[in-house]
Amino acid sequence: MIVYAFCLLQALAPQSPPPPSTFREINDTVVARFNRGDYKAIYQAGDDIYKGLNSERELVGGLEWSKNNVGNIVSSELIEDLGKVEHFKWTGEKGVMKFELWLEGPAIRRYKFNTLIRQPGWPVRSIPSDNRLRTAIDSVVDKYATIYMSDPRAVGLSLGLYRGGKTYSYHYGEVEKGSGRIPDDRTIFSQGSISKTFIGVLLARAVTEGKLILQDDIRKYLPGDFPNLEYQGHPIRLVDLANHTSGIGLFRFNKIPANFETMTPVEALKYFDSYTNEDLLRDLHALTVDTIPGVRYHYSLGGINLLGMALAKVYNTTQDALVRDYYGKTFGMTDTKLISTPQDMARYAKGYDDKGQLMPPMPEFTPSLYTVKSTTKDMLNYLVANVLENNPAIRLSHQQTWGDLKSFAVGLTWDMEDYYGRGTEIWHSGFDYGSITLLTAYPSLGFGMFLWANDDSRQGNLYDMERNIKENLEYLDSRKH
Repeated sequence: MIVYAFCLLQALAPQSPPPPSTFREINDTVVARFNRGDYKAIYQAGDDIYKGLNSERELVGGLEWSKNNVGNIVSSELIEDLGKVEHFKWTGEKGVMKFELWLEGPAIRRYKFNTLIRQPGWPVRSIPSDNRLRTAIDSVVDKYATIYMSDPRAVGLSLGLYRGGKTYSYHYGEVEKGSGRIPDDRTIFSQGSISKTFIGVLLARAVTEGKLILQDDIRKYLPGDFPNLEYQGHPIRLVDLANHTSGIGLFRFNKIPANFETMTPVEALKYFDSYTNEDLLRDLHALTVDTIPGVRYHYSLGGINLLGMALAKVYNTTQDALVRDYYGKTFGMTDTKLISTPQDMARYAKGYDDKGQLMPPMPEFTPSLYTVKSTTKDMLNYLVANVLENNPAIRLSHQQTWGDLKSFAVGLTWDMEDYYGRGTEIWHSGFDYGSITLLTAYPSLGFGMFLWANDDSRQGNLYDMERNIKENLEYLDSRKH
């Protein structure tokens, strides 16, 4: 009886957690599941924080794409140990990929699968750079920049860092194929959709100055009568346009031609360049709001143009003048503008597609396209302002207006989410023909990064590079303590 009671007490007593799995054990398990296509099991093994910040559909879709490109994995090896994060090289039947694993004790905090790794058959080539390789930061940046630039599609790359109260910039490759000219802090390039954040901050500025309120009906600032820009009595507000919840299920406000998908970049840009204010207002009258504004997220280019129109009316000036004046005077961003001058053209980088074909330059500002032109020097100033959040307009633009930080949220044009319990990550990326960009800011960590490249097909690798550089630098810091 005594033995039975002792055994019963043991069975009922709280059990110690099982010993944590090693990185290698988890890697091998994930490889096996990847090979048999059990992607959902890979997702389910992540902890609650991972599953909150990453959707099953996104992971499964990404792994299906990877399987199609690399085939089954035949071997794997550890290539980088960063303490809580380890990187494995997976060699497949058709190519290689990288698996990044972040553990917190026994919990799987994050997986990342990507192609920021040298592929078989890439030629070895000399990559021009201004990186002097004098510090640990220089070496970390160079490691990943070199991998990115080793891809035969790469042309040029610029990278800006803010860390420990200091700024750093690095440049690789060429501003134009065959030119031998390395990009520098004064090279001009288009920002793509990062441009939206410039309007978001200008909107926040107008709020802080009492020029308008975020709940204003956009029709207050439009010429003419637009009874269609509401849903069952709910108007489209400025905040709905800023966080992409206007209720208009269109990517652009202008009507896309039936043959748009077969247009060359030159033809597409010519079409957008020909789109006038009259065209915009005509198409605005034809729009239908299909849900209550402020509820459903649907990414929109046209909404930002409407905000720009409202701001131009409030300040009684042009959008280009607004951008030049505010960013030039407030942040010293004297090369940041919507409309270039003839003197700017000599500093412009050339852009290329994934086949290495020269892309046409983006048109100057039109009602259909909103693309800010800037430089690494200016973008570093913007980056620092977004990390420090000392400016009231910047700070307001970072306030969440839609969504859930535990999965995905939006401020005034900024994308936002919880950075795995370590504060908020604030970011935006951008694409234009021949140009890709990414800006990330972590105010709680005092860290941020800006990246630009003039090959336009590998935006995902900019995210991979940003993450890998940040994790390496955090690991270096941990080794000092």
